[in-house]
Amino acid sequence: DRQEVLEVFPPEVKKMLQQLYAGDQDPKTASLVLQDCVASSTVDSLNLFVTKSGRPIFLGRGAQYLDARGQWGGNFISYANQDDYRVRYAGLLETLASVLHARGYYGPVGIDVMQDADGQPYIVDLNPRVTASYQLSLLRGHFYERRGLSEAVLFYPLGLKCTRETFDDVFRAEITAGRVVVCGWCEGRAGPGGVFRYSTVSLVLGGKNAADLQQLVDKVNAFKIYK
Repeated sequence: DRQEVLEVFPPEVKKMLQQLYAGDQDPKTASLVLQDCVASSTVDSLNLFVTKSGRPIFLGRGAQYLDARGQWGGNFISYANQDDYRVRYAGLLETLASVLHARGYYGPVGIDVMQDADGQPYIVDLNPRVTASYQLSLLRGHFYERRGLSEAVLFYPLGLKCTRETFDDVFRAEITAGRVVVCGWCEGRAGPGGVFRYSTVSLVLGGKNAADLQQLVDKVNAFKIYK
């Protein structure tokens, strides 16, 4: 919608220009890329590793977790159907690895892929680095192969209104069973005199199925700080 674009673009472009400095010009950090809209509501988040020889190693496919405002807050993954995605995106990953290898890159890569009505895949985001959800694919052995937990979700950054000590007490059984993995934890204080204690964390939760996982998510969300 043209009118919506005219309303959204000016403030966004202004913020981009304010972040542009002389040393940032070469990478074109404030460039706008205009392209055809891909009519799809599904985005596949793929993690892979490109070897020194340029061979892609598929690690896993997840789905983005977006909040009510459309902001990224983590990823979901279903370990049981990963081989289907490995086959579906084999050709795309070979092409991507070839392009990165030709430019001298090897290492971790994360991409977001959308498909049009004809099944044509489009890479809409490329991150040649360890992405925020990279560990989700690597936890397959921990959750699925050793504990039979086929569903998992990573939340980051997640604000909680509790300390690490309180969290460990409340979730002791889940942590011991390997259903909760703490990837990172920072604590802070806010409010007058720092009276309010809070935590900013990265968590991975595992469940036997979607309903089982949702129960654990709901338990964690009881401590969530909603903005």
